[in-house]
Amino acid sequence: MNEPPDPLLAGRCIVVTRPRDQSGQLREQLEQLGARIISFPTIKIVPARDASLLQAALERIRQYDWILLTSRNAVDTVARTTKTDVAEALGEVRIAVVGKATQRRLTDLGVQADFVPSQFNMATLCSELIQGTTVDGQRFLYPCSDLADAEGPQALRDAGAIVDVIKAYRTIPDDSADADALRRSLAADEIDAIVFASPSAVQAFFNMIASQSVSQHVGLISIGPKTTQALEKAAPGRVTEARQAEVEGLVETLIRVLG
Repeated sequence: MNEPPDPLLAGRCIVVTRPRDQSGQLREQLEQLGARIISFPTIKIVPARDASLLQAALERIRQYDWILLTSRNAVDTVARTTKTDVAEALGEVRIAVVGKATQRRLTDLGVQADFVPSQFNMATLCSELIQGTTVDGQRFLYPCSDLADAEGPQALRDAGAIVDVIKAYRTIPDDSADADALRRSLAADEIDAIVFASPSAVQAFFNMIASQSVSQHVGLISIGPKTTQALEKAAPGRVTEARQAEVEGLVETLIRVLG
């Protein structure tokens, strides 16, 4: 017999803007708490136009001391690009990751991360690497999104590291979501919260849904500082940031805001 849902979020309607293939865990946990979920993916991840750059870097992986994998997308892109299994392809290079989801995806592929920062963002990753290891003269491979900023790599370079940044995948708008249906739900005051996990998701959302359509009572939940900055531009003073930049942090924040 199925367990009844936990009532903590019973009757609450939450919009999840993550890509469809990355929202399953969040959706499942929220539904177990009694919430009704509207999937409204605003972005999708597609391969870089030129995959040969990453492929060439992976073929010379022994030249690198570290590879930085800051999202599950980065892990999946490396896995797609390599011609062998990931553990064999990465060899003895040390692996630094951001986030439990990234770490779990690596583990699924038979690879263990060597370094996970205390906070799940690129700035903390680089800061703690600099503080905890010798990066001077070390060579880093950083496969990332076309929208990744240069802040983290520059900090490593300032500390004497050599960082090869490769735009390995692209983030583009997802036009599959039903914007008209969401506007109707917002107008009817049926939405309690909207969850955002990246600045690009914020931008794409408000390109489709005017900010004035989102009433003051709707909670805007951010996964981390960069996403919060983007949300604050669209809806100042209305954002709640998760204490931990992971699914568990988003769920805890939604319980705190709506429960």
